[in-house]
Amino acid sequence: SESGDHDGPITAGGPPPDEAGLRDALSAMVGESRQQVPALSAVKVDGERLYALTRRGEQVERPTRTVVVERADLVSYDPMTGHALVELRCGPGTYIRQLAADVGERLGCGAYCHELRRTDVGSLSVSGAIALDQLAPGCGMEPIEVVGHLPRVDLDDRAAADIAHGRRVQGAPPGEVGPIALAHHGELLAVAEAADGVLKPRVVLTG
Repeated sequence: SESGDHDGPITAGGPPPDEAGLRDALSAMVGESRQQVPALSAVKVDGERLYALTRRGEQVERPTRTVVVERADLVSYDPMTGHALVELRCGPGTYIRQLAADVGERLGCGAYCHELRRTDVGSLSVSGAIALDQLAPGCGMEPIEVVGHLPRVDLDDRAAADIAHGRRVQGAPPGEVGPIALAHHGELLAVAEAADGVLKPRVVLTG
């Protein structure tokens, strides 16, 4: 499939593989690798979106990026239809539709992603989700809990005031880089970027 899913034109492939072959192909995807971005991705090539170039019929070299797949487990498989249910845990930037296509290419049969469902993001899981008709005051998570997977810095009143106004402050833990949760009196105030001992606010929650 040009789009990597059932919405795009489907090109006939080979016969479905046996289960052992599919498991081997999935295992080969685990670890760090270079993945070619999909033809219909929003990645820019020479200043233009790749999907726009593809839809105009232009042939360009698709860039690659480093991705990490922590696990790729086969949950169920029907060798008669070739339909497989796979559970993945991967790092950011991984194109799941392209991963399905890569598995199909490795097996020589072709493959596309029929359905994609994200069940976990960081410390958040769909198992803890609440249906809209069940929402009620106090039933959800506190903002500080949502970013519980991030390092945390508790700010004094002066630093909190600076952050609330978008100003940088000193106080990042030594050697800490990347996103960090900033709390004030136990509540989430902001998510900042830490670098060289400085906290630069990226998202500020006020009033």
